[in-house]
Amino acid sequence: MHKTAQKWLSNNWKNLIYGAILMVALASLYLFKLGSLVRGDGFRESIQYLGINGLGNINSDITYGPVKFLQLLMVKIDEPNSTLLRLVSVASVILAVVLFYRLIRKWHTPRIALLASALFATSSFSLNQGRYSLQTAALLIVFPALLLFGTWLKSKKNVKKIIVIGPSVALLLYIPGMMIIIALLGIAFRKRLLLATQFMKRREQYTGMALTGILLVPLVGSIIQKPATLFSLSGFDFIANNALKSSFDKFLQVPIDLFYAAEIDNYRWLTGTPVLDVATIVLVILGLYGYVRGEHPLRLRLLGLGIVSSWLLITSSSYLGLGLLIPLIYILVANGIAYLLQTWFTVFPKNPAARRTGIIVVSILIAAIGSFQSYRYFIVWPNTPETKSSLISRD
Repeated sequence: MHKTAQKWLSNNWKNLIYGAILMVALASLYLFKLGSLVRGDGFRESIQYLGINGLGNINSDITYGPVKFLQLLMVKIDEPNSTLLRLVSVASVILAVVLFYRLIRKWHTPRIALLASALFATSSFSLNQGRYSLQTAALLIVFPALLLFGTWLKSKKNVKKIIVIGPSVALLLYIPGMMIIIALLGIAFRKRLLLATQFMKRREQYTGMALTGILLVPLVGSIIQKPATLFSLSGFDFIANNALKSSFDKFLQVPIDLFYAAEIDNYRWLTGTPVLDVATIVLVILGLYGYVRGEHPLRLRLLGLGIVSSWLLITSSSYLGLGLLIPLIYILVANGIAYLLQTWFTVFPKNPAARRTGIIVVSILIAAIGSFQSYRYFIVWPNTPETKSSLISRD
């Protein structure tokens, strides 16, 4: 055992150092002026608004239960403290970026994974979600996690990882609409799921099932006490409340938010700007073109399933937002980056200087996009009158 660990460290020490450096950079980005870039919002970051007065309060509205529980722990450490509450969102988005990187590395190369993850991490949307007390920051985790789990199901080597899937899915079920998305992806991955159960020993199966069951106890208990909770958890509370007009308006607003001018509250977005910039939209188009050409049909089906189901759930639930859709957009961006580099390498297949030039040019493009998105968040957004007026401090 000791020799195995030593061998693994000797083979992976460079990756560990690089990983540690990148994690420090990522944490620094999300912790920089966390409590001072914008002042603590005494209204929207209050325990009353967030619904975290206590465990009883969380049980009465179990949606985003795990996130609320972590926020409640922050309140117990120091109340009121908006910076501590924001740490929960920071952790959610950092986890989403790490899972996104691992997924793209499985689907592409480490270089593509690094470039795409840099764009995902520095996007204004991710920064807004990760540096404010928003329970919806957890939405960014959903598809990177579920699609990564799908890659784990392919090999016997991932048996220990597969044990984590059940408990992780149980935690995701606290997010409205996830029972539908998980069911759809379960159908898509049904053959892999059946194969994975054959890889696992009975002890491993029972361990995974026990942990999953324990994590689902609060959810099941809340539903038994308040059956109406199912409407919220289903992701169709607009339809259940006959708010079809609101649902239709949200359906039309989603592409407008992404590509033209987002109608998102001023306290969490720069008024009048789209979520995606022009360069990112071009990469999305290239990525979609690359998939439609016939490369990786399963990935195209999974992305299509994810985008359609996310769009419908966002429009039918008051609990969901664009955070569910954004990781899927950046998966297309990753494929757009890969398409650019592959096209360049095809033109210059044997010229190492030309290949390096292509990598440098694409890297500069990614750095420019990330710098623009970060500038929009750190400099422009907090200094606009709309942002300042929307951050209300109330006792």
